[in-house]
Amino acid sequence: MYQQLLEYKEESQKKIKALEQKNIYLEKCNKALEERVQDLEVKEKEKEIEIHRIEEKTNENTISVVQGVAKILNVSPDDIEDAMR
Repeated sequence: MYQQLLEYKEESQKKIKALEQKNIYLEKCNKALEERVQDLEVKEKEKEIEIHRIEEKTNENTISVVQGVAKILNVSPDDIEDAMR
């Protein structure tokens, strides 16, 4: 009986050690993925331009408004991927 308890204890300790190592690995993977997501979010925001104080008109075409602003700023309309209010 005592021998069985010792074996069970050793087996349990091995399982705990393996789970701890797996947890460390998963934490590192999670951190790396979080950093990657953050980098991608920063890169995406680098492409964005936010413009304020342009009066919104009824039935306006947002793309046309943005293209007009782009023309004033000497930005190619081809560089515009999306526009929203």
